[in-house]
Amino acid sequence: MLFSQNVPGIRPPDRRVLRAFAFDPMTSRLSGQFLSINIPFEHDLEPGPNGDLVQVVDYDATRDCWYQPIDLDDPPVLAQQGLRPSESDPRSHQQIVYAVSMSVIERFQRFTGRRFRWRGDERLRLVPHAFYGRNAYFDPKRRAVFFGYYRADETDTEANLPRQLMFTCLSIDIIAHEVTHAIVHRVRPLFTIATNRDVFAYHEAFADLVAMFHHFLFRDIVETAVAGARSELGDATALLSLAHEFGKSTGRGGPLRSFVGSEPDPELFRRTKEPHQRGAKLHDAPDATRSAARVRPRPGREWPARRASRHGAGAGSGTGPRRRAARAGCPAACGSRVGRPSGSARRRARSRACGPGR
Repeated sequence: MLFSQNVPGIRPPDRRVLRAFAFDPMTSRLSGQFLSINIPFEHDLEPGPNGDLVQVVDYDATRDCWYQPIDLDDPPVLAQQGLRPSESDPRSHQQIVYAVSMSVIERFQRFTGRRFRWRGDERLRLVPHAFYGRNAYFDPKRRAVFFGYYRADETDTEANLPRQLMFTCLSIDIIAHEVTHAIVHRVRPLFTIATNRDVFAYHEAFADLVAMFHHFLFRDIVETAVAGARSELGDATALLSLAHEFGKSTGRGGPLRSFVGSEPDPELFRRTKEPHQRGAKLHDAPDATRSAARVRPRPGREWPARRASRHGAGAGSGTGPRRRAARAGCPAACGSRVGRPSGSARRRARSRACGPGR
């Protein structure tokens, strides 16, 4: 006979893995790869998905219909790490927008130390099939992200069929971009007021950068892209550009945004007023970061002092102003945290340097 106290409890899972396109349906068709997105496991997740932070509401206003919500806790769905991404199944669309949104929000909370949450029971709403049109946007008043769908152009669609039905909710770049708009609005709601033309440009630039850096979360995709570019990161266009499928299917001939191949032009920046185009000028920041990462300090200038500080050197080592003062016996060095003397020693130093009664 088995007793209940002899049966160890099973800890519920902490993480949930869901599948998505890499990085959109067109790219997955060309590469044959899919993404595995690792997100927190919400134990009270309802069909939709409907969780604590985001709520997927799949209503199509153009066709005036509701789509069947997906239940991510359904055993067959759990057993295969979510549904296989499909352009013809609205439930997989719901799964993808939920997974990417939770991934972006988790990174925001982890690296900024802030919680993303609306007041009360309000949550960020995601509408995968909101309208017919070549657009996706965040509505601050309704606290919702609306994704459109459209027909591809008849020419220059690359891996897409002419007049094929395209969904912006299947591009992880577009999802990450729009969710970042929601995060920025939650942290800085007054950024919806354009006091100057750089306010909206900042919104767009920051959302683009978050979407681009989100690519590097997926190790397999990064390794494949870097190997294909022969370790030259500037040639890994799949990593350093956004929304390939959207750009190709709308006749742009390339990705919607690109972080390589453009030189800074101050005169063009002054003339540009449209927020998306002006914000794109900040896309040179990753290039500047990579260039700065290759710069190393000259031997004997900065790093030795830092190493001495980390290894607990006394106040007399190094070349900082407080350390120079300490070698000279000035009581100003008493505020230094490196080799700081005791309280009685500081009082004796002040007495010797400044004299009694001062």
